[in-house]
Amino acid sequence: MPPVAETLLAAYEAPAVTVLPGEARRGVLLVCCHASSAVPRALGDLGLSAAERARHIAWDIGAAALTRGLAARLGLPAVLSGYSRLVADCNRAPDHLAAMPEDSDGTAVPANRGLDAAARTRRMAALHEPYHEAIAV
Repeated sequence: MPPVAETLLAAYEAPAVTVLPGEARRGVLLVCCHASSAVPRALGDLGLSAAERARHIAWDIGAAALTRGLAARLGLPAVLSGYSRLVADCNRAPDHLAAMPEDSDGTAVPANRGLDAAARTRRMAALHEPYHEAIAV
């Protein structure tokens, strides 16, 4: 049986986290926990239109570009999440209801309705844990 994380992200999909190199000895790490609006193929479109997934409910628009620019300009390392906060919000505790919101800013997220513990664990293992492991290094 494949590891839990592998069952959510296919080998050809973007990684759960991107780590940009920089001078770690300077004691500063840039983090961007809402860097992407991407959704793993296994989850389809979460029941949302492309327009909804492009809104702020799915990610912090422009935050990834800003983080990348600052990291390059300042020579600092950075960690960026690879998937939408609607799938697994890396800025929330794994057991927090808003980590996989059923509604976001008045918009229903059909694929997040009634998630069982196994589905939540699968998402956290694939997306949340790698992000926090990268920050902890």
